Amino acid sequence: MDTLQGACLLAIGAAALMSGSVAVRACDEFASRLISSAVDPAVEGLKCEGIGQAGLDKPDHHLQSVCYTSSGSTSHLEIVASLRCKTSDKAFVQASVSDTVTAKAEVRGADCQLLDIDVQTSGAVGKILVRAFNVNGIARTKLQEALDKLCQ
Repeated sequence: MDTLQGACLLAIGAAALMSGSVAVRACDEFASRLISSAVDPAVEGLKCEGIGQAGLDKPDHHLQSVCYTSSGSTSHLEIVASLRCKTSDKAFVQASVSDTVTAKAEVRGADCQLLDIDVQTSGAVGKILVRAFNVNGIARTKLQEALDKLCQ
């Protein structure tokens, strides 16, 4: 039994006196917290590659939310992060670019394999950041690594 399944069984057992949907929500919330703790360092560790040459080389990235929802053989995962690159606090001219990035993923529950991921931004600046950071590739890799750790 993997860690995520064991944790979900524990959450379901603790909620055994409650309705089935409450137990499933408890498991989903627990999985969201586990995934959040695994993904947060990856988001905050992103560099400002690609736009750093413009002096926007100080990253200020934060994970805003993680929502894991199980539904049969596949589960859905939504991760929202704010990505911001700024100049140094000591720069003569202060500047920054930022955007909100949402990654929606589908995960196969049986083996925790990432089936699909779609990364969207809220604006034009985000599209530049997504390309500069190679967010699709990084998101797929980091999310699969996090799922692998959780499902061992």
